Amino acid sequence: MRALDLDVFAVELCLITHFHADHFFDLVILLLEKRFKKSDNKRIIVIAPPGAEENMKQLVNLAYPGIWQRTKAESGLEIIEVDDGKVVDKLGYQITAYRVEHEDIEAFGYVVEKSGYKAGFTGDSVLCSGIEQIIKQSNIAFIDTSFIDDTSGHMGAKTYQKLVKRYRQTCQVLPTHMSDDAREYLINEGYDMAVDGDNLIIDKNVIKESER
Repeated sequence: MRALDLDVFAVELCLITHFHADHFFDLVILLLEKRFKKSDNKRIIVIAPPGAEENMKQLVNLAYPGIWQRTKAESGLEIIEVDDGKVVDKLGYQITAYRVEHEDIEAFGYVVEKSGYKAGFTGDSVLCSGIEQIIKQSNIAFIDTSFIDDTSGHMGAKTYQKLVKRYRQTCQVLPTHMSDDAREYLINEGYDMAVDGDNLIIDKNVIKESER
């Protein structure tokens, strides 16, 4: 965020899909920033699968033993643990959790609604009923596209292509969490790929296929 000149303290709401390191561990650094740096904004709401508070406690105390309770209080932390179908209303957003399937751990995707517009995010998952529900409920959905082909815990670029075609009339489906191979495959298939730092302007009144 600093490399892109984004304000860490502007983050007030954080959605955690599951507790693998690349989706969860950076939250500890964000909490410590919220606690120790001077800012008028000390609030952060974390929406996450069951076990979130215990996992966060373990990570914070591993980083700096014994500081969890003070960090929780001084970072303005609120933790909301979800289950399938749970709806949370916070900061003007309505957030609905959908259980997805990612290896052998509990994982959720989310649909975030504001002013009648819905954005979905699958997190890591194979294609399952939760993924279908997220896309069906969303105007725009960001879906796991980790590899070229599906694996035991991830959707691939070929599944992404099928979902783009299936939902082209109702939802703009965009890829995320891509390996270099998946990105190169989709570029060769004629898709435009964003890079870190790009600003994407979404026209919420128009459904567009994510192809040239």
